[in-house]
Amino acid sequence: MTFTYDVEAIGNELVIAKLRLRIGDTIQDSGARPSGLNYSDEELLLAYSEEVSDLGRTHAYLCETLAAEWSKNTLTWRLGQESESARQAKEFRELAKTLRTRHGYTETGGQADNAKSGFSIGVKRA
Repeated sequence: MTFTYDVEAIGNELVIAKLRLRIGDTIQDSGARPSGLNYSDEELLLAYSEEVSDLGRTHAYLCETLAAEWSKNTLTWRLGQESESARQAKEFRELAKTLRTRHGYTETGGQADNAKSGFSIGVKRA
């Protein structure tokens, strides 16, 4: 598993840099995940592929993943009424929701959804 961050790169390395910048994962061993873990380059490219090479959708996907990962840690730290992990999970969840509203979802099978394109099919019933 590798970690690269080069904003002057091209191709997949630039995609990786853009995704790292969007989720605050730009410093090795001080990532956005719980315990400061980073996403590997391979994980970022897999997410990008899953979201049909759409940066906005991939950003939403990663925020959804971060929300799930931070949610697992909600019982580990306690700071007053709300744990830091619970707060982080909530923030990532809300950001993911906003991004999904803006960029849409990807259907299984790798086809972009109709919401982003504005195309829809209606069924007329007799």
